[in-house]
Amino acid sequence: MAGFTAALAIATIVLILVGIYQARQLNRHAAHTEKLVDTARETAERQLRAYLQVTPDLNSFVWFNTVHVPAASFLVKNTGQTPAYEVQSDAAIRPAAFLLHGPLPDFAPLEEPFRIVIHPGEGHSIRLTGERLLTQYEVDQLIAGTDMRIYLYGEVRYKDTFGKDRYTRFRMMTGTDAEAGQSRFAYCDQGNEAT
Repeated sequence: MAGFTAALAIATIVLILVGIYQARQLNRHAAHTEKLVDTARETAERQLRAYLQVTPDLNSFVWFNTVHVPAASFLVKNTGQTPAYEVQSDAAIRPAAFLLHGPLPDFAPLEEPFRIVIHPGEGHSIRLTGERLLTQYEVDQLIAGTDMRIYLYGEVRYKDTFGKDRYTRFRMMTGTDAEAGQSRFAYCDQGNEAT
């Protein structure tokens, strides 16, 4: 009888140890599963959310003269899978040195602020006018295309379908193609970022 009790006690201890091992394994699997679920949720959000892309309007030219205030259009397009809500933008169009040796001046809010929804695959054109006429010196530098450019830069802010605040910062500049005193905008290699 004593041998049976000892065997029963050993079997009970073995069962307890097996139970503890299984509980630890279950906790590890639960933690791993939780990480997988979080990763899947983040991946789904990245795949489904709105992404706003800002591009130069290829039909828009900026004039290099002392008669017209610099003005141009840019396009904001939703390349994501869900709408972008409460879309708003601030931007500026100004002449500045090329190559830039510091930050561009802050941009003022648009005179006619807007808040719109941009659905997937759709876009919105924004027309921007500078603050002043160009000086003759600036016109000469811009046409030469060596030491000065007109910069179009700003920020588009929006909420994605998950309620998160997002932004797209952009910077474009005129090139060296000042045909007939006008040029188009192209991306700068700096000043472009997004969340």
